[in-house]
Amino acid sequence: MSDSADKNSAAIRERRLERVKKLLNLSKSGNPNEAALAMNMAVRILQESGLTMEDVGISEIKSIKLKKVLSAGFNRVPNYETRFLRLMEKAFGIKVILSKDYGVKTYEFYGPGDRVDMGVYVCEVLVRQLSAARRRYLKEDCNFGNWSVFRNLKRDMADSYCSGWVSGVTDLVNTFVDITPEEQKLIERFETINYPNLTATKSRSGASWNAQGYNKGISDGRNATLNRPVNGSGARELLLGY
Repeated sequence: MSDSADKNSAAIRERRLERVKKLLNLSKSGNPNEAALAMNMAVRILQESGLTMEDVGISEIKSIKLKKVLSAGFNRVPNYETRFLRLMEKAFGIKVILSKDYGVKTYEFYGPGDRVDMGVYVCEVLVRQLSAARRRYLKEDCNFGNWSVFRNLKRDMADSYCSGWVSGVTDLVNTFVDITPEEQKLIERFETINYPNLTATKSRSGASWNAQGYNKGISDGRNATLNRPVNGSGARELLLGY
């Protein structure tokens, strides 16, 4: 089958899934006749297309790639970067993995669609703030000259600072969302289909630890700007400052 035929088939499948989801929502109507009609139509589409309710559930799992990342390295990831991504997972009840897009390192978020949207938005803004803070720290606090002998020392000091920054910003991202058992099953099924060869990421540990840099990072991380959505408003947007 050609690529165009594959894309056309995938588009038809996606349209059918969207139609089924809309009908299932209508089946919750307070009007018994409308609800029954919608449910019958949803069942018929599933039967005729060979789709299942699991397919409908998996279609709710959204995936987004973000190219704004904290480090270029893919095989040896700094500990602070790993901690930052785990924070995003815990805060929004989603999953974040490292992937490559045409050889360029990306963060790939997947999970329930609305939470993925929020997680990506928050991550993009905080990555920008942390990256700027790291550059500033290197310039102001690691001014040892450009001799190669200091290269690893400066990197380790900056890593310590960034680790503190992540600890500090954790106090701002303080609403943690648990993944329900049903969501976990759908995510695991999504992973099996889309990431059959998923492997653990190796972390990079520096040779030295800088407590002063870590404490400064905590202080600066607490000053990061993060405005949360109004509870109960139904709004999905996060208004974030820099």
